[in-house]
Amino acid sequence: MNTKYIPAIIMLSAGFVDCIMAIMQHKPLLDFTKELLLVLVIFLVIGCVVKMVIDKTFRVDEAKEQLPENSEEEQQDVERKEQQTIDETEE
Repeated sequence: MNTKYIPAIIMLSAGFVDCIMAIMQHKPLLDFTKELLLVLVIFLVIGCVVKMVIDKTFRVDEAKEQLPENSEEEQQDVERKEQQTIDETEE
């Protein structure tokens, strides 16, 4: 899954909400700028954490899906080797 844009989407959404709230409350420009910078940094960090959690979750899910396939292949290899050993001992 492509999670590259998740931090930016979360950060910009929070910034948009902050802008709307500042307009509705008629905040002075300096106060609004400081608040917006703080909101953007905090939600960028939150977005990065969310991205890491999602990446880790999907990586674990993909590994679980591949595990039975690998186990089945390994089991078949073991059975082939056992059969070869039996065949060699019979000769």
